[in-house]
Amino acid sequence: MRKRSGYREWQATNTDVSVIKAVVILILVFLLSSLLVYRLFVLQVRKKDYYVSLSERNYVRTVYLDAPRGNIYDRNGIVLAEDIPSFHVLVSYQKWLQAISIENGNQSEKEAITLISRIFSVSEEVIKKTIQDSKTNQSDVILKENLNETEYALFNENAAKLSGFYVKRGFKRFYPQGKTLSHVLGYTRLLEKEKDQEIVNQNPSLNFNDRVGKQGIERYYENLLQGEKGTILQKIDALGTILDEVEKKPIQKGNDIYLTIDITLQKKVESLIQNHVSTLMIMDCKTGEILACANNPGFDPNIFSEPLSDKIWNELSAKRAFFNIAIQGEYPPGSIFKPLVSLFGLEKGYIKMTEPLHCGGKIDVEGLAGKYRCWVYPSQHGWITMKEALKYSCDIYFFELIRKFDILEFLDFAKRNGGISQLTGVDLPYENVGELRNPDWKKKHVGYEWFEGDSMNLGIGQGYLTVTPIQMLNIYANIASRGKTPIPHFFLSTKGGKAYAKDWKPAEKPAIKAQYYDFIHDSLHEVTQSGGTAPLLSNTFIPIAAKTGTAEDDLDETGKPTQDLWLAGFAPSDKPEIAAVVMYEKSKLEFGGDLSPVLKEAILFYFQNKKLPQE
Repeated sequence: MRKRSGYREWQATNTDVSVIKAVVILILVFLLSSLLVYRLFVLQVRKKDYYVSLSERNYVRTVYLDAPRGNIYDRNGIVLAEDIPSFHVLVSYQKWLQAISIENGNQSEKEAITLISRIFSVSEEVIKKTIQDSKTNQSDVILKENLNETEYALFNENAAKLSGFYVKRGFKRFYPQGKTLSHVLGYTRLLEKEKDQEIVNQNPSLNFNDRVGKQGIERYYENLLQGEKGTILQKIDALGTILDEVEKKPIQKGNDIYLTIDITLQKKVESLIQNHVSTLMIMDCKTGEILACANNPGFDPNIFSEPLSDKIWNELSAKRAFFNIAIQGEYPPGSIFKPLVSLFGLEKGYIKMTEPLHCGGKIDVEGLAGKYRCWVYPSQHGWITMKEALKYSCDIYFFELIRKFDILEFLDFAKRNGGISQLTGVDLPYENVGELRNPDWKKKHVGYEWFEGDSMNLGIGQGYLTVTPIQMLNIYANIASRGKTPIPHFFLSTKGGKAYAKDWKPAEKPAIKAQYYDFIHDSLHEVTQSGGTAPLLSNTFIPIAAKTGTAEDDLDETGKPTQDLWLAGFAPSDKPEIAAVVMYEKSKLEFGGDLSPVLKEAILFYFQNKKLPQE
């Protein structure tokens, strides 16, 4: 028989298990309660202000209201640019994310994007990129501006399926004159931080949903034209219904500005050059106010208020429609440069007003026999004075004259007195300055010394020299005003406020005796008389002083040579009021005198339609 051990083996009872479980549960409850209490302490005490703020944001939101840009008017109060009400569709990434995350919701990502693409004729790739931009920038982003009536109606019909997208009221830039004055006015587009950093630096409140000036007056006077956004506080419920709203800051419209342009004259000069790659400008030679500035080809700035296809952009770019010839085109001036050469020669004593030089039709320079010819070769002008040389545009006279000069002294004069290779200070962005090279530049970049022939080329406005049309307009205004060069400008005043103020100081000019200006006036008047190179400019009632210019350019598509043709002058020649310049780029016409009918019609139109002072 087996002997029992001295102790009894312990076995847990059901009662014991229940007690253990209870203890464990109590411990867990205690720990969880402690954690909950601590969490409540953090939420309600330590981070109370933070979460109260977040809570308020759930039912109070700030809405920014777009402000209209200022209007642009011509000098007589005719509207050239204005903002009109419009609607834009935007995407909010946060609302979009919530919408597509709702289980069994009313939309899927693909369905919504397809629907949006169909309504607004926007590619799905653009929509996806805009959604991503909203995520990246943590802000709502415009998908499409300026909805038409059909788009607006279709969106409202399908709004329930398009959570994350919404329509906002804004403004659309409208140019009632269409293509007229397009290069001067410029256009607006949505801000691009990389390209518009200067604007952003001046106005940090702007963002990528704001329109800013990209070219022309719209760009140059962006700070004046740009309005200030308004803000309202909206109280909303959990479903997004607006319960109440309070205006926090009113909208402030941008400043209206008036330009020096006379839109009636502008339309006339544009019609005169419409069949040529060209520019025509008219300026008050006393004040510097630009009354007309035509460029061809042009564009309708209203295209930038609608979606612009790559096809249209490329077609216009290929035609150089956005290129402002007046301030950006750089060309050899040809013979319209001769009056500046004449003034230097007279003032420095290299020649007397009545002193003749001989034109034998050509000059033989060593190694370049037959290269330097007068435009009348094989004929010749014989012995002629400066007045006759300007009237007949004799090249040999100016070849011989400039050979007398200290060329470095003349180059300095051309820069300081003529503004050659210098900014004029015109109030448009992206002005070019042309070029005026010197012997040091040629040695460094070409590898040869400066030859006498280089100086001779400058004498007739060619060689190492290019100018912009507005520089030549400024030179002729300077001659007309007898050295009192005005600063060319388009800004006249703000509505009831700021008038044009000179914020540009050109280089100090060497003084020139009044008698030499008077002499050039008389000589340029002779150009428009019988025997001159522009006799068609002759007019009994409004005497005109002018100079023609013909400069060689590239061959055309058929291999024929083309010319850059110039005609510059002022009127009336005895008491100048206006200066004017017309230039045809790579023209198939023969010489600058062919532009006489164009310039004459423009000048006479100005005087016939000039508003008389009110008595």
